[in-house]
Amino acid sequence: MVDESRPNHQRRIDMENKEMEKLHEGRFSGSKLGCPRAQALHILGYKAVFPKKLQTKFEEGMEHDEEMKKEAEEEFEDFYVPNSLILKLTRGETTAEMTLTPDGLRGNEVVEFKGLAASYWNSLRTEGDLKEGSDLAKKYYNQVQAYAGAFKRSMIRFRIKNKKNLKVKDIVFKANPKIWEGIKNQILDIQELLDKGNLPPKDCSIRTEKGCWYRTDCKGQRAEEVEAVEEKPLSYDVKSRLSRHVESYLEIKTAIEKLEEDKEKLHAAIKEIMKSHGQREQELVPGTVKYGIRYKSKKNKEDIEALVEKGKIRVEESPEEYCSVYARGKEEE
Repeated sequence: MVDESRPNHQRRIDMENKEMEKLHEGRFSGSKLGCPRAQALHILGYKAVFPKKLQTKFEEGMEHDEEMKKEAEEEFEDFYVPNSLILKLTRGETTAEMTLTPDGLRGNEVVEFKGLAASYWNSLRTEGDLKEGSDLAKKYYNQVQAYAGAFKRSMIRFRIKNKKNLKVKDIVFKANPKIWEGIKNQILDIQELLDKGNLPPKDCSIRTEKGCWYRTDCKGQRAEEVEAVEEKPLSYDVKSRLSRHVESYLEIKTAIEKLEEDKEKLHAAIKEIMKSHGQREQELVPGTVKYGIRYKSKKNKEDIEALVEKGKIRVEESPEEYCSVYARGKEEE
């Protein structure tokens, strides 16, 4: 249901989101080509949960996308926004459906628009920055490669707008048919697992997991998977392999702790130089230093705990997988 109290442009965005959500229901999506496990959860009907701040950013980004479409219509005579494509993928007895909705097409190009934060906008300059960048950058890269493959275009124009100063730049590169084939095969691999009642394994980092919109449901599913495994003895080879892993893990952990200590000492030394000379910013050959005072809003933990105890803040327990590794003779962390 659309909230009538919201401004007209936001209500329009709400309606478009509802239509897009219905189109993508039960189907793989060109805009969600990230974690295979998250894709599987989407197919099973689990809903992505977005923080309110992130939802606001999405809405801002969509507004910039719409504006860039209008600008592209004025700039390119052959630019147009295509209808969504529903593609049926098959391999043997496995069938999967995929929705693809590029922002625009022109000649031999797929055109995709993104309104980005200033720092992120600055970090993207080349095809390599997308292909080898952050998880989000890689998702964008897979997205445009999928659009190019599905709509049979040989070139990709990735147009990004800096939401702070409204500067626009294009990253133009060739479509790669091999990547499109890999995307289709991955989707069919996920569908094969789902057809057997399984999910892809979790293989993301802790940092990636924290930003995952499906993390709560993913944790719940992993807990069920853990509970379903029956206990069995370790063979000599398996126990030896486990011991080697633990030994290596503890060595790396000790090395990281030492590096963190060294990092803190260097950071303190840098601060002291900046403070003692009244400096706020230094552009140096190896990097930039910024120093000063800033104010951040922090939630009062004692107030939160008091409200939780009064039942005014809901607390929910959810299962999650854990694995603690510590040296012999030390307390569990």
